[in-house]
Amino acid sequence: MIENDLLRWGLVAPLLAASLYAAFRAFRAGRTSPPDIRAGFGLHAAMMTAMVLMLVPGLQWPALPQVFVFGLAAWWFVLRAVSRRPVPHWWPPVHVPGPPVPERPGHGRPDGQSAAAACSTTR
Repeated sequence: MIENDLLRWGLVAPLLAASLYAAFRAFRAGRTSPPDIRAGFGLHAAMMTAMVLMLVPGLQWPALPQVFVFGLAAWWFVLRAVSRRPVPHWWPPVHVPGPPVPERPGHGRPDGQSAAAACSTTR
């Protein structure tokens, strides 16, 4: 597909690294994430692996399985994009090391107080 060996292998290396990372995230997501997150990472890994197979000489495979893999993944991502169920707000889990940051006094308004009420009490 690409005649220049340096360019071909320069493209294979990051695609393979990204594919391994996506596969790692799909398996690591395991029990703590929704199935659609794992499926998305798995499909990303499959598509990048297919791209690597397109570039490496001697590993080319027929066009029909490629069309099937990319078509399936494209439909999955389209359906995921138009679904009304959003990705949970807690994904990806973020852990910030260190002690919790205390709230600064005097900022914000008390619970249940509207913005208009907060402005009228400060006058």
